[in-house]
Amino acid sequence: MELKDPNVKMTWMKGNEPLRIQYSLGKYDVKQMGTKYMLVITNVNMNDAGIYSLSVGDKRMRAELTVLG
Repeated sequence: MELKDPNVKMTWMKGNEPLRIQYSLGKYDVKQMGTKYMLVITNVNMNDAGIYSLSVGDKRMRAELTVLG
């Protein structure tokens, strides 16, 4: 997602649960490249499959992660 205001609050979710990125022991990380932000998931396993979403203000985007075994 590209943001014009870097100070706007972003909420990352997996399903209906917020991701606690700062307490994830490196599992999740948010990378910034200029005005673009991306969620990085390390050591992906079957439990990581699901719907991930990002809410910023009144905007929301979502993506489905499929893990092949």
